[in-house]
Amino acid sequence: MRLLRNINRLVKHSIAEGVEALTPTKFINATKRLLNKDFMKAFSAGVALVATADGSYDEDEKEKIRAYITNTDVLEGYNAGEVLSLVQKYADTLTTDREIGEKKAYEALLEISDDEEYCDMIIKICCEIGKADGNFDDNEKSVVVNICDRLGKDKREYGL
Repeated sequence: MRLLRNINRLVKHSIAEGVEALTPTKFINATKRLLNKDFMKAFSAGVALVATADGSYDEDEKEKIRAYITNTDVLEGYNAGEVLSLVQKYADTLTTDREIGEKKAYEALLEISDDEEYCDMIIKICCEIGKADGNFDDNEKSVVVNICDRLGKDKREYGL
């Protein structure tokens, strides 16, 4: 039922933006994201990896992620609370035991590795989260470089 409401909202939003906004490709891509829990998990894992790059997950980092989730259309259709809860779960594991947390996070990221568009979006989002405080530090860059390597993407495409 929630999926139908989300698709209905997507159609209404697209119509409000103009007929050209609702192209079949955009509709299919948005619907794929709505149906794809792997994308949500990869997003959550990726941003948690970047946010905990220094070994902690503080309120400023939580606020950056919360703002990103609520202010962009990349996760439109997903339940923001569910996404934030999943980010928190990954962050908790990463800050408790980095090795186990990384294993789980990279497993989630690898679930989307065969989709070039998803990989590109996740890496760009991770860069944005890293830069959100005005300082994309070496720890955060290193994490994003590792994500690029794991997803088979060239770090130079992202300015790294």
